[in-house]
Amino acid sequence: SQKLFLEDLSKSSSDLKDIVKSISIVKECSEQNHDFIVGLGEVWTTQLMTLKFKDEGLKCSWVDAREVLLVEDTEIGKKANFKESRQKLDEYLKNKESEFLIITGFVAQSIEGSITTLGRNGSDYSASLFGNILDASKIIIWTDVDGVMSGDPRKVPEAQIIKELTYHEATE
Repeated sequence: SQKLFLEDLSKSSSDLKDIVKSISIVKECSEQNHDFIVGLGEVWTTQLMTLKFKDEGLKCSWVDAREVLLVEDTEIGKKANFKESRQKLDEYLKNKESEFLIITGFVAQSIEGSITTLGRNGSDYSASLFGNILDASKIIIWTDVDGVMSGDPRKVPEAQIIKELTYHEATE
């Protein structure tokens, strides 16, 4: 497991170096390059957590959402293709024997096949999407406030919980 992680880390570090070099040459960063770069932390963290759990004797697997979660851009943000994502996840997990999964949040794959992200707070959105794809009875997101609020309650004492909003409104 550690050997595979180190090999993957070496490859993605090399890819990262190449992308950063190309950005420095052309003085522009495409959305795809940006998404690849900012998603690496999530991918590496998920891999490291999986190694840690395995070292503790737990039977788990990591899932790279960039390989299985298909999303498309809409007017209100990224929308998952649940049917194709479920099929991709089933295929991805076919030969894995695990008691639980550790899944990257924030990152996904566009319908065109490129790496993308779900944007600010995309990891919470990922949890909801995978909860749906895996037919989970519930998801739990740990946060420091109960719901989305009209302001930071540490700075705005009269902040109220907003009862309903779109994902796009939430990212604002």
